[in-house]
Amino acid sequence: MRRLMASVLTPLCAVLAVLLAGAGAAKLRSPSGAVWAPAGLGRLGGRSGARIVGLGEVALGGWALVAPGRVACLLLGGAYAAFAVYLVRGLRAGADCGCFGPGEAPATRAHLAFDALAAGVAIAAAVHPGPSLLALAARDWPAGIPLALGVGCAAYLSYLVLAVLPPLWHAGAAREP
Repeated sequence: MRRLMASVLTPLCAVLAVLLAGAGAAKLRSPSGAVWAPAGLGRLGGRSGARIVGLGEVALGGWALVAPGRVACLLLGGAYAAFAVYLVRGLRAGADCGCFGPGEAPATRAHLAFDALAAGVAIAAAVHPGPSLLALAARDWPAGIPLALGVGCAAYLSYLVLAVLPPLWHAGAAREP
């Protein structure tokens, strides 16, 4: 049972790690995102604060992807739990989520649910640690290639659902009479 849990949680944790690293890279690319989300919620210290947050997300995402041990997964779960708390405040203030840079998407209940679920998955992965995606691929590289592609696709689809779909949904709802 323990091995089964680890084999299920490893790819899910990898998706969360890739998504977190991608969000951090977006903040590094566009540090004006410091003005993004915290509108009405307090500042993150301007552009340098956004870069620090982004760098932390890239580092934690990379660590959880390459070496998903107990500590890395607990920190990943803690980061997603902190994002969920932040989104609760953002929903009340009507702020953008700020996850993927400035003005990317509004804070939504779906995003809050995703972050809460992500925190639970990462904490479960800390309780049932498994090998890294790289270790799984090294054991059986023909199976590792589609696994890595699946993780990448799932992370990209998560990004689309969290960052691209909400503005489109709101734009469509605004047009209806």
